[in-house]
Amino acid sequence: MRIRALICFVAVTLVAATPPPSPPQGSEIGSIVSAAIARMNQNDAVGLRSFFADDATIIDEIPPFRWSGLNASAAWLSSINAFSAEDGLHTFSRAGIELVGLANDSARYDAPFDLSWSKTPRTLVRGEWSFLLTRVGGAWKIEYAIWNLNVTRENPP
Repeated sequence: MRIRALICFVAVTLVAATPPPSPPQGSEIGSIVSAAIARMNQNDAVGLRSFFADDATIIDEIPPFRWSGLNASAAWLSSINAFSAEDGLHTFSRAGIELVGLANDSARYDAPFDLSWSKTPRTLVRGEWSFLLTRVGGAWKIEYAIWNLNVTRENPP
């Protein structure tokens, strides 16, 4: 009888001593991606910079195609603004974000976008941003942002 009581005591003690599982971090990381996208759409270079790692890389289909380093996000935003003014980029809308993978100190999110141009003929282009985030000193930062163009092009009315 004492052995059974001792086993029950040890089992209860172990269960009580086990820390509760950590809450999923995906939603925390997703909010970082959503906030960065909001800064992109608000043309806020300073705010956008705060979400990127110091050695971040951004790849897009507009020249110079690659931006790296501490000021990658601001340089990319400047390039996209120049391209938009010249090419008539009209809207840059987000259709949601999706957690693709989360492992240790890395996470990947994809965010589909619809881009439309005001020049004639008006064109709609669908694409997707892929964001790779890493935990740097306890904080999640975007290390890579890559634009993937979906070649399906439509001519909206």
